[in-house]
Amino acid sequence: MKSVSEVLSSVAWNGIWSGPFEIQLWGRTYEVDLRFYGDEINGGQQSALSDFLLRQRELEERVENELFAFYSGERDEFEARYGDAVGQHAPVIDNSEGMSRIAFPQAVLFQYENVSPGGVFGFLFRCSWEEELGAAVAFSRTRFEGAGTQDILL
Repeated sequence: MKSVSEVLSSVAWNGIWSGPFEIQLWGRTYEVDLRFYGDEINGGQQSALSDFLLRQRELEERVENELFAFYSGERDEFEARYGDAVGQHAPVIDNSEGMSRIAFPQAVLFQYENVSPGGVFGFLFRCSWEEELGAAVAFSRTRFEGAGTQDILL
C-alpha cells in the first residue's frame, strides 16, 4: 500500500489538483485521475485519502456492487428512454463483472472539506447509459453515500 505522501507526490496543479492513480475493478487494473477539489489539498482531504488507501480494495469491491445495483435498478427507465436502441446504450447485464463493458472509470475525486464535511470522495465513470452525466459512486470516510449520476459527487 502506498502512503499518502507517496500518492500526493504524483499530484500537480492544472486548474485542479490531479495525478495518475491505479484502481482495480472487475478484475482489471485501470489508470485514472486522482483529483482533489480546492485551491489546496487540505487536511480533511488528506485524512480521507489515508482512510481510502487503507480500505482501497474493500471500497473497489463495494463500487463494483453498488454501481451494478444502481444500473440494475434503473433498467426500466433505460428501456423507456432508449426504446429499440436500449441494447446499444443499456444492455442487460447479469452480474457486476459485466459492468466493465458499459462503465469506464475516469477518476477518484476527493471533495473540498468545506464543501462536504466528513471527507466525501468517490469514483467517477463515463458510461454508455448516461453519456452526458456519467455515473458515480460516493463515500464518506465512514459510510457509503450513494450511486447515481456524477451530480452526486460533483
